Amino acid sequence: MAWALHAEQEGGPPFHASGWGCASVSTVPGAHLAQPGVISRNAFPYAGCLTIWLRSEGVGDDDVLVEDAVRSAVASFLAKTKGGAAFVGMSTKVLQLLGAASSDRCPAFTAKPSTDTGEVLLPASGGDLLFWLKGHDAEWCSKVCQAVQDDLGSCAMRAEETQCAAWEGRDLTGFIDGTANPDSTLRSLAEVALQPDGGSICFASRFVHNLAAFKAMCPAAQSAIIARDLYQTKPAKGSDGRLENPRYLTPDLRGHILRAWGDMYRQALPYHKGAVQIPGAGNDEGLMFIAMAKDAEEFETVLKRMCGEFAHLTTVGKDFGHDNIFQISRAASAMYFYVPPMAELVHLCKCAEACPGLDALPAFPINGIDERLRGKLENRFCLNCEEDSNFMLPNESDLAQCLLCRKLFHRTDAGFPAPNL
Repeated sequence: MAWALHAEQEGGPPFHASGWGCASVSTVPGAHLAQPGVISRNAFPYAGCLTIWLRSEGVGDDDVLVEDAVRSAVASFLAKTKGGAAFVGMSTKVLQLLGAASSDRCPAFTAKPSTDTGEVLLPASGGDLLFWLKGHDAEWCSKVCQAVQDDLGSCAMRAEETQCAAWEGRDLTGFIDGTANPDSTLRSLAEVALQPDGGSICFASRFVHNLAAFKAMCPAAQSAIIARDLYQTKPAKGSDGRLENPRYLTPDLRGHILRAWGDMYRQALPYHKGAVQIPGAGNDEGLMFIAMAKDAEEFETVLKRMCGEFAHLTTVGKDFGHDNIFQISRAASAMYFYVPPMAELVHLCKCAEACPGLDALPAFPINGIDERLRGKLENRFCLNCEEDSNFMLPNESDLAQCLLCRKLFHRTDAGFPAPNL
């Protein structure tokens, strides 16, 4: 069962709720099976993150009550987001509560101390349900999160809501964020984020920044935090040429990008709550870090490296101490969630009938081109379906047709030289 919400756009094929072309989603393994929010593009200006801790006391009828409340809340969430750029993550406790056959698919998160000081840098905050949604309306994101809390009622022992807003593609420190994300194509994203059946593992952590301390640093010290030059930008080396802060050359091997690299799809966004909860921070503001990977071991390796482990494996010198990012930021929460494929989520929560906005995703044929469009094949990056694709260049024509999404382009628009007709 594959689900997606799509809308016809004038002059082109339908687009998947994640923001990718439906043709691309239908041809990338696992993409059409995933909850759309898992693979959603980082092009939405707002997001809402809601973490729920369920009531643990009670047996018998009380357990049934919690189970029913979870199913109702998930069904309501899917109906309100209409199969959009959203997903639901679950803990082992919830998977067992709903009777999942694979309740062991959510890995346990353990606190991560600094190898340098022994201080816990990444606390095991726990959490049973994670609701993540993106949109173009901040008020809508907030209302959906509030509706979920209302649906759960007293069955939720605790809820933490974080409303996020894109800040011109930058973190609140001013650094351009996410430039190393494997999201120039859906295929590269899916390879790191999706399991074969469309499931995924989510790492969720709220990092609270001490911006006053950061602003008090000199430019060199600020750049050394991330190991990127905060005061320069240039196009990245990649298929989309996005702007990035270039590498900052320093002998300090504790810069964030030297510790936090790994195969995952990052969906982090800044947030600002106002009320201070972390000692040393002027306000409760920072980064809501959401990342997807097909295997929790990828996260474990990255997080342990950030905390100072694996120093003995470096080939360029001694690399002791934890990530420089912890000089200006602290994790208020950290947890793993299993994000089931859409079909499994609908089955567990028995909510297919409650989601009338979900339509079956059509498959797009890649063969059977029209007899009138015969000519040589050449490979190019298609701007429509955002995949490296074969293009048919018809004889005696100035057109080019992508064989994945089947969209026709003028050759020059698709990156081909104009033909001599």
